[in-house]
Amino acid sequence: MELVEPSGFTKGVSMRKIDARDDFKRVPNHDGDGFEDAETRLYDLAADPLEKHPFRDPAIERRLLDAAAAVMRDHEAPPEMFERFALTPAG
Repeated sequence: MELVEPSGFTKGVSMRKIDARDDFKRVPNHDGDGFEDAETRLYDLAADPLEKHPFRDPAIERRLLDAAAAVMRDHEAPPEMFERFALTPAG
């Protein structure tokens, strides 16, 4: 555990950084798999409302990843969260 600098939402109060326990079950770890085992899946809901045929589109995936990173930056997510999701912390 360590003390870390305050964020905007803590109004000047420092926070404690506590390592997560490896033995806790977390989604999607409920089945023994981790986030790194998850795949990107996009669906065309107009053409495939039952989501039976995923597709890949690097441009859409990049736009969604950039949007997720922007929200994380807006909420002052710590650097390790960007690393966990393989996102770029800088805008």
